Amino acid sequence: MSLTRLLPPLCSPALFVFALLPVMLIGLTAKGGIAAMDRWTPTHLDLEVRLDPEREVLETRGSLTLRCDDENSSGPVLALNGRDPVTEFVEIEGPDVAKAELNELDPEDEALRLARITLREPAVKGDQVELRFQCAMQGKGFQIRVDPDIATASWTDGWYPAPVDDDDRSLSQRMAAPGRTTLHLPREWTSLTEGRFVRREEAGETATEEWQLEVPMARSFAAGPYVVAREQFGDRDVSVYLLEADPPTAKRQAEVLANAIEAMETRFGAFPYPSYGIAQVPAGRFSWSAASQQGLILADPTCFIGEEGNLPLFAHEAAHAWWGNLVGTRGPGSILCSESLAQYGAVVAIEGVRGVEAATDFLRFSAPGYSPQQCAKGYFEIVAMGEDRPLSELGSGGWQHQLSDAKGHWVYHMLRRRVGDELFFATLRGLIETYAGHQMDLDDLRAAFLDAAPSELHLTRFFEQWLDRVGAPDLEVEWSVSAAGTVEGIVRQLQPADPYDLDVDLLATAADGHEVGSVVLQVSDRETPFSLPVRDPATELIVDPDYRILRWLPEYGNRPTFESASSSPGDRPAVKSPQEAEGRISDFEGGHIASGFGSGWRSSCDQVFGGASSAAVELADGGAEGSAHALRIYGELKPGAPLLFGGAMFYPGDEPMASSDLSAWSGLRFRARGSDRDYVLGVFTSANPSMPQTKPFHASGDWTEVRVDFREFEGLDSSDVTAFFFGASQDPGPMELWIDEVRLVEHVSR
Repeated sequence: MSLTRLLPPLCSPALFVFALLPVMLIGLTAKGGIAAMDRWTPTHLDLEVRLDPEREVLETRGSLTLRCDDENSSGPVLALNGRDPVTEFVEIEGPDVAKAELNELDPEDEALRLARITLREPAVKGDQVELRFQCAMQGKGFQIRVDPDIATASWTDGWYPAPVDDDDRSLSQRMAAPGRTTLHLPREWTSLTEGRFVRREEAGETATEEWQLEVPMARSFAAGPYVVAREQFGDRDVSVYLLEADPPTAKRQAEVLANAIEAMETRFGAFPYPSYGIAQVPAGRFSWSAASQQGLILADPTCFIGEEGNLPLFAHEAAHAWWGNLVGTRGPGSILCSESLAQYGAVVAIEGVRGVEAATDFLRFSAPGYSPQQCAKGYFEIVAMGEDRPLSELGSGGWQHQLSDAKGHWVYHMLRRRVGDELFFATLRGLIETYAGHQMDLDDLRAAFLDAAPSELHLTRFFEQWLDRVGAPDLEVEWSVSAAGTVEGIVRQLQPADPYDLDVDLLATAADGHEVGSVVLQVSDRETPFSLPVRDPATELIVDPDYRILRWLPEYGNRPTFESASSSPGDRPAVKSPQEAEGRISDFEGGHIASGFGSGWRSSCDQVFGGASSAAVELADGGAEGSAHALRIYGELKPGAPLLFGGAMFYPGDEPMASSDLSAWSGLRFRARGSDRDYVLGVFTSANPSMPQTKPFHASGDWTEVRVDFREFEGLDSSDVTAFFFGASQDPGPMELWIDEVRLVEHVSR
């Protein structure tokens, strides 16, 4: 048995979609080694793109108009590239250009290529300068590449010139301008980019497609042999580009995407873009599963499973049009203003398209094809792993990103309930109006709601308990029926931290299930008594029947203690290297699921394929050789996906799927026991982000040692390991695997 194609890391295409957004705010920013630059703003951009799939290169020509926004300037500085040095300037000219120094290097950023323009006459504020440029790309980058079967370019890769200055404008703002995009393609290809599709012309083996953009946007594109469904919804074009699908499937997915945007538009206000689309990219081609652009999404085949596609993913990425793109973010906790709000956009879309019950299920348990950790159940898994932190202190990427999406959208859901729909969405629309084209921080968001809401709603306390501390409530109710027939009882808060200030719904029902009484109880102490009059004899009392509070429930796993979570990231030990940890990954003896290096453990399963399997991890009593604890990995493999699997992932890098150099180690060893069946150890690398190499092992009731030599994996580059998978594959049925004493094995020569 072998695992031929394991899921993208963390069982989550969405993770990589969401993790890409912060990249949009870096790059194309000259560092300290480059002299200060004046501020110039794009006002118009015409791009002409020539693709050569056989040579795997991209040539770009264009006309860029810039406005001087300083009192005077000798000329602008333009930049290319984001993460990777794949694009260079070939030529820059214009009627006002005296000299253009091309491809200057930034000593603090090896990817950047700068063009320093000297004008014939210094410009004053308001002057506009037109530049004609030519650039060429050779090589492949994070989201930019030309292959024989596909071509993509993301604005986050800086594939066309943008002005650089010392201002705090985001990269997307510096790259945004209206204008025309013309793409020259192989005849059998078609393209997707921002703006409205204008025309297509064919001549010989070549096709030319033209797009017109009327609003300032940073541009990306995808091109390939697509099956296209382009739908018109009012004044908006919505499209889905599939590499392998019947046109009816593409049409239905375009309808689902359009419905998601419409549902969010009723809440957040007008969608900022004239069009929106999703383009499929081949499986395993990139180190991410999906990537959000300004007006489109690039996504691998896992995001298109089923006739309707992936509504939560589509909605989350479309919500970034408002949160993260139109409204930028800055400062600690600002991920709550982008990723968490985009995640709540998915809640709004599911609610509008499929109803309140479906939205509640998503809040609690995520959805098929979406990250199973970005929900209430996932949040308590994060807590069990010792990764809980105050949301107001989060940065971006890795586990912090997961935490923002697992807990952050719940905070907005609870805030909505407290202030009511009208005030909640009106305040969000006000923030969009105020900060459109600018950056917003978490304090700005707090202040807006504090100003809008009546003081009796106690939002200061609400924000403090949900943003500035770790944890969540753990409620217990004790009740009985008095002689008079009234339900009497006490609601207790069991979490070790201070009590929360909550509005708790209590619902009493009779034996046949009909409601006999209800109350909204204000709970703020460790114990809160209540008395509930009922119309008929009560046989059951339900706490929070509509799941409006993020609180622990047994279906979310073991009851959390929250004792292992530090109050701030500063209390957390520094991340060690494998060498500093002497190869020790985990012995699980610290009271929570921790690791000696890397970014920890996560559950993983086939749900991103739309599968039905489940997987969870927990700290369990009874480790190997009489030790106190081990990691219990449990779940069930169920038919419903192209590949069945469930288990746990360990990430040796400083964030999930970051590359880690393990070449100083010869292999891996660990103790294992479990249900009597075959399991696999999988190894991911950057070169194969969704297709690990695997080795089988067997586990039964007794602890045994498993040793795997890296040389057993054909062609494995152990200097580029991104994740290890421990779990079951293919064979349906329950699985329970315990592992302990997980560590790297030193080379004999050492």
